[in-house]
Order: sequence, then structure tokens, then C-alpha cells
Amino acid sequence: MEKLVKKAIQGDTKAFDLIIEQEKPRLLAKAISYVDNQEDALDIVQETCLKAYQSIYQLKEPKYFSTWLFKILIHECYAALSKRKRTLVVETEQILQQLDHVDNSPLPYDFVHEALTYIRNEYRTAIVLHYFYDFSLIQIGEMLNKPLNTIKMYLYRGRLSLKHQMETIMYKPIEKEVMINMLKEQLAEKALKFVSMPDDFKLIIEDYSDDQVSFAWAADDYLNDGIAVTLNNEGKLIELSIDSYADLNMQLSIVEKRMIAENFLHKEHPEALQYFTLSSTEEKEKSSKFTYEQFVAGSPLSKPYCKIEVSSSGEVINFNYRSFTKTIPNVPKQLFDKDKLLTQCIQQAKWQLQLRFLSKDVYTIEQSGLFLIYENEQFYKAFDAVTGKTSFAEDEEELPESFLPFPHIPAQAKQHIIEEIIGIPRSMTRIREEEMDDCIAIVWRDENWDSPNDLTFDSFIRERSENTVKVKIDKETKKLKEFLWFKERAGNLQLSYEQCKEIAYSFIATHFEEFVPFMLIKDGEPSLNEESQRAFFKFYLHIGDGQLIDGEHFYLSVNMTTGFIEFLMHPYITVDEIKAFDKKSLITEEHFKNVWSSIDAILKWDLQYDEDEPYEKLVYKLCEKKSKKKIACIDAVTGEIIGNRY
Repeated sequence: MEKLVKKAIQGDTKAFDLIIEQEKPRLLAKAISYVDNQEDALDIVQETCLKAYQSIYQLKEPKYFSTWLFKILIHECYAALSKRKRTLVVETEQILQQLDHVDNSPLPYDFVHEALTYIRNEYRTAIVLHYFYDFSLIQIGEMLNKPLNTIKMYLYRGRLSLKHQMETIMYKPIEKEVMINMLKEQLAEKALKFVSMPDDFKLIIEDYSDDQVSFAWAADDYLNDGIAVTLNNEGKLIELSIDSYADLNMQLSIVEKRMIAENFLHKEHPEALQYFTLSSTEEKEKSSKFTYEQFVAGSPLSKPYCKIEVSSSGEVINFNYRSFTKTIPNVPKQLFDKDKLLTQCIQQAKWQLQLRFLSKDVYTIEQSGLFLIYENEQFYKAFDAVTGKTSFAEDEEELPESFLPFPHIPAQAKQHIIEEIIGIPRSMTRIREEEMDDCIAIVWRDENWDSPNDLTFDSFIRERSENTVKVKIDKETKKLKEFLWFKERAGNLQLSYEQCKEIAYSFIATHFEEFVPFMLIKDGEPSLNEESQRAFFKFYLHIGDGQLIDGEHFYLSVNMTTGFIEFLMHPYITVDEIKAFDKKSLITEEHFKNVWSSIDAILKWDLQYDEDEPYEKLVYKLCEKKSKKKIACIDAVTGEIIGNRY
């Protein structure tokens, strides 16, 4: 076999044909296992053989021919599935809709695509392949050339990262023929009994599925300060959200508000308080939030919970219910010694120094800004409560990455009108403008776009995004921050990756010249999607001495058929914050002993996804000893523990 491969590498076509004839049955079987269609599989095998023939001269080790050939096949399967499910660039929402274990708290759906761009590349790849393209964990391992445990780790950490980045509306596409157990009119009438509807509110969403129905009302079409109610198919309340409510200047006590919360819960789900126990109370300026969980063996299960928020005037303004279970998970008879686990963690701790911008809204810090931090992978791990072992294999050593300075590119004549910068044609109309925390969001749409004629979630999302261009502008400086085209554009150009790179360089040098001295580019393989004809570029930020600011970068894509930029993501950090950063001395080894004295291992129930049906498993997780909150990192200057607020 190796002799034939060597001949094929040297250009012997007969030798290549002989090898392919031997491999074809295995290739076809593997392709069918991915695409479930023999006709498509035959096309994939043919394309694989063609690409193998065109690039076999690049194969350095003949003994790895089969592995090399199957990697080409898997990528072709991936490309075929991409065609079926549309491109990833504008459809990342669909990935998140399939992540049932992402937190379901309702938030506006705008700019949901951003979430995936902010998590590590390997985590993002695993999530996309598994949830969007339905690849099994074993198949993903083959594609990425990683062991199964590593893929499990990528998915687990990817889900955690997504939770930190966003919460999103979850919905399921439904068929018109699906019937539910109660008449629609009865459900709509029942939903209204939970809220006091302002006169100027109208119904925006009315979405029925086989197990629930959701309604939303607001004064405008975009659910600003709206009301949302979700019922299960028995008409029981499972979600309620009231953004704007009456402030009667009343100040009920925490005990009174808790009584209101529990009476409300008992009325809707009479058995709930037999299983749920109050686990936390959060005091806010004008409300109190009560969280109830189902405890087994002294620890709360991860899936069942109920969160109820009561205003100071006694109105239930938020309700989120995930039903208790009567099937108690297996409780281990003997647990791994906690002190032994902590000693084991101390001995195996690997601290990684990072420079990162941290937000006070996410982390337990007083002021947002640049922080030198130490990360420890053990903070993210779950340790088996019986064996003390983690579910994931240790990280493989990553090859050092090489970075180059951003090139000296002359700035072009700067345009100041947003429409001209982004290339919005006159056929598109500005349809809305909204003020956000630090920016203004503007949306344009084609004038001839036809609005959906129903009130489903799907139509609501289409109304918000289809055939639009979405832009964010800095509220103070009025400068462009981000934009994304949800409108397909195709041209007759056939730009190379290098030509697209020059377009990206020029755009950054012209419109973000103040960042250029703090930018680096990665030296490596080009990033492009041949199916969607888009080239992708990421420009990393550093503090002037080459030390990267983790997670802070510009990210954009260029359409290879038009030369237009399709989307732009702006870093959170400002140039002033980079310039103001003062690098201080780091904590010593002695300080780490104090750090570990403030860390505890607590028992938690954790949902496992190794099997078809998720199940609860008892694990140890590291946390801050006093607050019992998850640990994010350690301040590398002060040695203080920085936790996650949520």
C-alpha cells in the first residue's frame, strides 16, 4: 500500500486509481453515516477523490494516507450539510435554539449572533458541529483529531461560556397541524388573568407548540417594556415577565413579599412547595427575587427550579418555573474525601496568566477595567463525588501561536455618513432606532419586504432580522461600533483571500486608526468559508508590549463576490483604557497558599449529557468558601478571588 501511495505522490495516476478503488467502499459507508443519503454520499466520495488527487503531492507521510483521505471526506460531509442548513454567519440563532440547556431567561433577541464570536474557537467549533450540524461526539473527534473526552470538555466549557455571554429567547419551530389540549381562546383568556394590561398595549406574539403557548404584548412592535406569558398545555403558568410595572411607593417587607411569592406559586402549582425549598433571596432597589430549588442529599438538583420576583408594591413581575421531579437521582453511599480532593487540586494546579477586560456586571469586582488575572482550569471542572476524578482529560499542550504587527496601511478618504461607510443602498429604509446602555442601535430594511401575517415567534424573529442591516453606534462619539448584514448580497467578483485581507486592513486603518498601534494579526492559515464565499479576519489587541488582551479583538468578514464587509464586531475596551493600564508586580508563590485557604469544594448535582437522556450526577465543584459562588479567576496583583455574579 505504501509503495502505491509513494508512486501516487510522485504523479502516477494508475497507482492513485488503484488505491482509491480499495478505499471507496469505506469512504462510501462513512459518507452515508454522515448524510443519510446514498446519492449525496456518492457525490461526496467523488469530490473527495478529486480533491485528494489535486493535493496528494502535499502528503508527506505515505503511511498516513488513509487518515488524510478520511479527513478530506469528513470536511466534504461538513460542506454538504452546510448547504442543507444555510450558512453559519447569519444563522447562529438556530444553534442557540437547539441548546436546551442554555439558560432560558427572556432577553431581547437582537445581535444574538455575537455570543458565539466571543467564546474560544475550539469550543465554538464543537458547539456548531454538534448542535447545528448534528454530528456525534465521535465524529467531531475525528474531524478535529481530538479524543472523545476532549470533545466532551469543549462542549461543556462552550456551554458555560455561552451562559456568560448571553441569555436568549428559546422557541421551537412548529407545524400548523399541531394541536394542543386546550382551545387557543381559553389559553389566551387564561394568560390575561396574570397581568394588568395597559390600554395602549397590543398582542405582538401568539405562538403555539405541542407543549406550551407563549403570548407577548407591548405598546410597540419591538416588545420594549413589554409583558410576556408562557403557559404549558394544561394552562399552568411557567413563565411571566413584566418589564414596566406600577410603582405605588409602597415598601412591603421581605417577609410579606416572600408570602406573596409562595401564595402565587402554590396557586399555580399546588404540589411545588412540597418539593421546592427557598435557596436564595436577592434584594433589589424596587423588588425582591426568590429562588426555590429541589434539594436531594443536601444539594439542589440542577434542572428543577422556580424563580419569583415581587415588586415592592406586591406585584409578581417575573416568574420562571421548571417542574420538580418525583424520580430521585442515585445518591452515592460513599463520597470522596473533600480535603483529599482539595489537596489534589492544589498539587495539580496550573495557573495561566492572562490580561483581560472584566465587567462589573459579570464579575464580583467594584469597577470594570483591565485586569491581570490567573486562570485555573480546575475552576471550571466538575469532580466525580465518588472517585474525585474529573470527567475530562487534561488539556493537551497547545502549540505557541505567532503574531505579527498590524501592517502600515494608508487610510482612505474617510466617509462620515453611516450609510456610506457600510454601503447601504437607497432601496433600504431606516425602520427603527433604539438607545441602549452605551450605544444606539439602528436597523435598515428593504422597502419591498413583505411582513409575516402571523404572530408566531418565528415571524417575530423574521420581523426583527430578515433582509435587514443592523448597526451599533457609540452613544458619545457617534462612531461606528458594529454592524451585520442579514440581507444576502452576491456579486460577480472572485476575490482571493489576500485581496479580501487588503480590504479588511484598509477598512480598519481608515475607521479605527486609533487602535492600529495596539493591534496584532495571527500568523497562520487563512480563515474562509468557501460555501458562503466569505473570508474572516480577527485583529487582536495588546497593551503596547505585545501582551495580548484576552478576548478583545476586531472581527469582520468580507464577501468574496462583492468585496463588501458583511459584519464587524468591535472590542469592548477603549483605546483610553488600554493607554491607562498600569502593569504592576504579581503575587508570589506564597500568596497562592492564601488563595487556596479561601477555596472550598461543595457538592452539586450536575446534568450529564453523555447519554441520550440527560441525568443528574453528584459532583464536587470548587467555589469561594464564604459566598459559595463560582470562581472565575484570581487577581494576579492582589491575590483576591474574582467570582461570577451569576
